[in-house]
Order: sequence, then C-alpha cells, then structure tokens
Amino acid sequence: MAQFGNQDFGTWGGVSFNKEVADDLKIDADFQVRTDYNSTRLNQCFLDLGAKYKVNKYFRTGISWRPRMTNNWSGYKLENRLYLDLTGKLKLNAINLYLRSRTQTTSNRNKENPTYERIRFKVKIKIEKGLKAFLQDEFFFHLNGTGTSNYNKNRFGLGFEYAISDYLQMNLKYLRITEVNQAYPLRMNVIALGLSCSIE
Repeated sequence: MAQFGNQDFGTWGGVSFNKEVADDLKIDADFQVRTDYNSTRLNQCFLDLGAKYKVNKYFRTGISWRPRMTNNWSGYKLENRLYLDLTGKLKLNAINLYLRSRTQTTSNRNKENPTYERIRFKVKIKIEKGLKAFLQDEFFFHLNGTGTSNYNKNRFGLGFEYAISDYLQMNLKYLRITEVNQAYPLRMNVIALGLSCSIE
C-alpha cells in the first residue's frame, strides 16, 4: 500500500524560463510534473504562462494561466486555472520578507469550479554569494466551499536557492502540505527541485 494512513510522499520537478520584455515587466513559462503515492504515480503535469509587473520596490502584481492534466485514476483530465497575484516585499539587509495574496480559480467540466484565496508568508536569507535559504507558510481559503470553515489547507516549506550563473538558478525545497478542518486530513510530504533560466 503506497499511502500509509493519512501520510503520503511526492516529488515535484520543474523548469521555468523568464524574460524581461519592458521596464519592470517580465513574462514567464513554467513546466512541472508532480507525483504522489510515495512517488509511484504521476499525479499531474502542467504549464504556467504568465506575466509579472513590478509596481515599485515594495509591490509586484502578476497573472498566470495554468492548463494542467490531472490523474483521476480512470484517466487524465484537462483543467484550466487562473492566478492573480499581489506580492509585497520588504528588504532588511540580508533578509527579504514577502507577503503574497493569490486568488486562484479552477475551471472543471461538469464539476464545481473552486475558488481559493491563498496567503503566503516567506522569509529569504542570504547565506553567501549566490546562496539563499528560505522559510515559508501558506494558508488556503476555499471561498465557495460549503464547510463550516473556509480554511482547509496549509503548505509549510523550507529550502535553498542557488545561483549557478547570472542566468540560471536552482532551488530545492521540502513542503509539508496538510489538510485542515477535515475528519481524516491528508498530510503530504514533498521534495521539490526546480531550475529557472533568465533569457536575454
């Protein structure tokens, strides 16, 4: 049995590309695959296409579209997601503090179209040139849910970012994803590896 009780383990991997197309405006593309059931099953794969605009040194906005294929045991199905982001950043010497508000809506054929508000706190610390550590915690609120509480998931994470060159960056993180306000909550442990490339 791959899952043990309400515990599971998965691996996430992805590669992303970004390019500055105008002052303070970037476009990006991110492809990811994710597994579950102790990394024995492909859970989903998706492509994020988006844009980010730096309003000033404190605030950034973003929008992205995510077509994704999810494995629902009887086969794969296509879903579409839309994200709207507002991110605040405060720099304190070698420490950066972030607060992100993300509105997420998913389009499912013949199914509820859930909308979430996701609030993430993140702190990033410079260890040495090119190497940073980070700690984050994210709270998911199901805005059109029918439960007694809209808060239904937490995603805690920690990891490292390493600049391989001026254009290539690697990140490695551990995530602990916990369902909240449910009778038998699933706790998902994830190791995620990503590569990010900036295009001139």
